[in-house]
Amino acid sequence: MLALHDIVEIDVGDTFHYHKSADTSVAERAAASRIFGLLPEDQRESYSALWREFEERQTPEARFAAAVDRIWPIFQNIAHRGGTWKEFGVSLSAAKEKNCHVTQGSSSIWDYVSHLMNQAHKNGFFMMAPR
Repeated sequence: MLALHDIVEIDVGDTFHYHKSADTSVAERAAASRIFGLLPEDQRESYSALWREFEERQTPEARFAAAVDRIWPIFQNIAHRGGTWKEFGVSLSAAKEKNCHVTQGSSSIWDYVSHLMNQAHKNGFFMMAPR
């Protein structure tokens, strides 16, 4: 599921998580249709269904996969002392809001990354909220 999701993002270009829009979804659907359309029918249907399952996050497996998908970018931003959070002026509250779906896939993962983001905030890795 995660690999299929990433193949489509590679084709479209991975948009910064905090700037994703409806236009990105349209482009990703078109890319998925084109990429999976190259496969034999049985694989096309199977892979398309798995990709849609991930995107719709309606099953426990898809919600868990979506939670796992968010871990690496959070780790990267922390390892780079704020990385794109700082570069694009992301606040802690915006990061938590944008990633809160992680709790639907795994409350343990959410507790862990939420703790990491709180620590990152204390270390100045996020834009400070306006006073």
